[in-house]
Amino acid sequence: MNQNPLVTIVTVSYNSEKYIDDTFKSVLNQTYHNFEYILIDGKSTDETLTKARAFKTILDQKFTIISEKDKGIYDAMNKGIKLAKGELICILNSDDFFEPTALESYVDIYKRNDLTNNLIIVGDANMVDIEGNLRYFRKNNQAILNDQIEFTMPLVHPAFCVHEKVYNKLIGLFDTKFKLIADYDFTYKAFKSGKVDFKFVDKVTVNMREGGVSDVFDLELIWDRTIARYKIRRQYQSFFINILLCLKFYSEEMVRQFLKKKFKNTKLLKTNRKHD
Repeated sequence: MNQNPLVTIVTVSYNSEKYIDDTFKSVLNQTYHNFEYILIDGKSTDETLTKARAFKTILDQKFTIISEKDKGIYDAMNKGIKLAKGELICILNSDDFFEPTALESYVDIYKRNDLTNNLIIVGDANMVDIEGNLRYFRKNNQAILNDQIEFTMPLVHPAFCVHEKVYNKLIGLFDTKFKLIADYDFTYKAFKSGKVDFKFVDKVTVNMREGGVSDVFDLELIWDRTIARYKIRRQYQSFFINILLCLKFYSEEMVRQFLKKKFKNTKLLKTNRKHD
């Protein structure tokens, strides 16, 4: 039994100079040290690569930098996964940052489950503002997954740590035709497959900045996300049920985004609100 399995961290970036220092520092400050770090950059034109090269002088051979055009964020994530040598793979966004014990916590769960190769390990998450201050807390557990998976993305994707065989053999990489919610497609297929076990870390592993697509009040975007959900579910759900789920998501998401915009300065310390 490998007591210190290699973990691969993949970060996708494009003109990420504003926050990527926090991302880099959180990788450097991990209490678990057997990891490799891969940056997939989309040909940034700001100081992202300058900062990355400076960080590489610290990590040296543990840090790989790839900078080239890609076909979107999920295409870039797939590139990183294909390059990964680790048994476990984490995807850390370029504006998010780990808690210091994140990798240690994932590896501990992996060991407790006898290093089985069908695991998706998920931590809890803090949702933070642009300054990194706590806005609210997101709990991830099996009950939330079971309750919400048919409706929306129930778990915070940056809190995932996935065994490489889940990507390479059991489920596959991210489907790039879903430009907005390929993480939901991946999670939904993994849940429905019967081949993957979700295990949960009962502590915060990642801090995720708000401001992604799921936080934008745009009726066209909400509609696009609704249609994408229909396509993801259609091989598992009847047409009638699928339409009802779409109507429910579209109406609730409009209300959620409206209220969020109206009360955007309200600080919520704990919620299990649905999220993309």
